Amino acid sequence: MVLPPFLSFEAAQQLAIANALGLSATNVSLRSVELLLGLQKEDGSWSASEVLLTPPRNRETLISVPGFPDQQRLMSTAFSCQALKRWFRLVYA
Repeated sequence: MVLPPFLSFEAAQQLAIANALGLSATNVSLRSVELLLGLQKEDGSWSASEVLLTPPRNRETLISVPGFPDQQRLMSTAFSCQALKRWFRLVYA
């Protein structure tokens, strides 16, 4: 049984895994797609994951700081778009 994730990054990962396992045309993927689209913000982005950290922007802080929250929601949005795009191509191509 697949439990629905509560964060968009995790929902996108669940969909990507289903795509990789050849489960794109199953109810598992459809639930992931519906959940992911339901989590999309009005501006088209997806919320940042609490566990996902992005690397620092400059090399000087790379050693002293392990990472920063993705406050601009770039990684979650990019990964969500990629998972949805792959799912669409697998199901409708």
